[in-house]
Amino acid sequence: MYIILLMLIFFSLYLPDFKSLQPVQPINQPHRRHGLVITHPDDESMFFKPLLSNLSLIQKQEVHILCISAEDDNIRKAELLKACEVFGILPERVHLVEEQSHNWNIIAIQKHVEEFVREHDIQVVYTFDKQGVSGHLHHIAIHYGTVNVVKSLGIEGYELESTNMFRKYMGMLDIPISKLLVPKGGRIYVCKNLLLSIKAMQSHPSQFVWYRKLFICFSRYSYCNTFKPIVHSYV
Repeated sequence: MYIILLMLIFFSLYLPDFKSLQPVQPINQPHRRHGLVITHPDDESMFFKPLLSNLSLIQKQEVHILCISAEDDNIRKAELLKACEVFGILPERVHLVEEQSHNWNIIAIQKHVEEFVREHDIQVVYTFDKQGVSGHLHHIAIHYGTVNVVKSLGIEGYELESTNMFRKYMGMLDIPISKLLVPKGGRIYVCKNLLLSIKAMQSHPSQFVWYRKLFICFSRYSYCNTFKPIVHSYV
């Protein structure tokens, strides 16, 4: 057991950092318009930092974010815009929609996502999977609404893989495991720059409480994102 742990630590520490790591798809891929669909202004920093740092900061791809939130909070909106600046995402590419429908009706979510995709000609969409990483009902609703749009429009889409609790809090030690277990047809993005996570979350001072500080230090999602293709999902 100790030997396995030491091997994981070694491979995690000596893997290339995010500036040189090749994702599953070639890093020099053609310029495309990518869309990330989230529900809370801070999801982008807590769960999708490796994706955004690779697509926007490294590959210089055009990235749009759709945040479908139950809150009409100007403070949270301003914090989201500031966090997106950390990832090099322009304010005009950050889109916020308020959704107050009962139990977050999937049809209402689907309508917002479809309008987002059509209006900005999004070619690749990313969102949560059906476990929503944390099991949050809004994450799950976002998943189903986005999957419906991806399938109906026939565009490319990926869902962020949820893991078990042990792997979820392995931090960068989960990187070699994730590299071995990349879903078929999926993608992996790695960013071991913890300071970037801290800087992004510091843009959300209203949310950056002690347990979120611990989360971004010990969560695998601060260092690694693995995505499954949505075509392999079930609605």
